[in-house]
Amino acid sequence: MIARIAVDGLPYAVDKPYSYLLPQALEQARPGCRVSVPFGAGNRLREGMILTVETGTEAELKEVAQVLDEQPVLSERMLRLAAFVRERCFCTFYEVIHAMLPAGLWLQSREVFALAKLPENWIARVEDDQLTVRIVTLIRDAGGLADVYPYGALTVGEKGEQAAALEELAPRVIAFSDDGRGVQSESMMRSLMERCKKLGKILAAHCEDNTLVRGGYIHDGAYAKAHGHRGICSESEWGPIARDLKLARETGCAYHVCHISCRESAELIRRAKQEGVDVTCETAPHYLLLDENDLQEDG
Repeated sequence: MIARIAVDGLPYAVDKPYSYLLPQALEQARPGCRVSVPFGAGNRLREGMILTVETGTEAELKEVAQVLDEQPVLSERMLRLAAFVRERCFCTFYEVIHAMLPAGLWLQSREVFALAKLPENWIARVEDDQLTVRIVTLIRDAGGLADVYPYGALTVGEKGEQAAALEELAPRVIAFSDDGRGVQSESMMRSLMERCKKLGKILAAHCEDNTLVRGGYIHDGAYAKAHGHRGICSESEWGPIARDLKLARETGCAYHVCHISCRESAELIRRAKQEGVDVTCETAPHYLLLDENDLQEDG
């Protein structure tokens, strides 16, 4: 059996599927499983992801050293998506794979000693900023397995009514956001962008026009209409994005759009980037892979 494998840690110029022989003892491996393979002249072991498995043999192929997963961690559909993203975004297979899989797959256990223990309620959401900063510092100094990069709130209580003390928070955060709640006022957003620009901080926005949500909970499309559900129109997202892109163009603020979910949003951001606006965005797997056609009523 021959496996075509994407190998981790390669530069884009040599990133391609490499052929390896699956020895009989490892023939249970399937596409979507991670493996360990010898790579390069020194045969240094590297992690790889099986993309396809084919019958046959080829002369002088190196053998897969170890299968790391009992079951595939990525479906064939996700592998096709990884190949698509690689071609469209000029990144490597494994850069996409790392984004798709939970970071815990690569964590290694280690023993950690700390002089100070975390407060019992450290996991609870707290309002006092000084306590929040202290908790984050404790987690970091205790050798936690995750790096912590705090965001500061844009507005007090994330209510969009009164600007937060951005200048006081700036030395302790990497960006500002009211993620989960959209800033409804254009004048408030302009003021926040101007201040973030002066501070050299990113403004990350959750874009949602509350006047267009109207109690909706799924896309306002054919499925919602056919089954009597309250729909949310796409304009509730792309409308605020269009407003903010105009403000980002005028203020020069570094602007990030959180978890976009509709085509119109992507088109607006793509056009703005082409025009030189300092804007970035991201999305979530379910926005890429699922739509209203995947919904069904209970039963």
